[in-house]
Amino acid sequence: MGLGVGMLPIFFFFFSLSLSSNSKHTTDDSFVLMEAFRRTSLDDNIVKRSATGMGHAGTSILITSLTDFVAFMISSTSAFPALKSFCVYAGIGIILLFWFQISVFAPSIVIDELWRRLK
Repeated sequence: MGLGVGMLPIFFFFFSLSLSSNSKHTTDDSFVLMEAFRRTSLDDNIVKRSATGMGHAGTSILITSLTDFVAFMISSTSAFPALKSFCVYAGIGIILLFWFQISVFAPSIVIDELWRRLK
């Protein structure tokens, strides 16, 4: 039990490091989505603006997320258990963050734009 309790600070260090890495990835994707939506024509309807913005930003976010996921999964073959756990956790986190960006954040941008037009 003493060894397990002694390992807790190491576990929490890697856990917090992974959260920090994933939150930076999410912030970058959010800026890419917002900028792509902002650059669309204001004269177009909201559906066309959303499709155009996601067409430009979606490709960038997909490629970035896939390469990060592959890099973490390759690194998870390490012989070090702490590094292996960190890489698996971070890789799965990257995929979940990608899903969140395209299924929750992108529609939130559209809802915000509809709300602004109603004002």
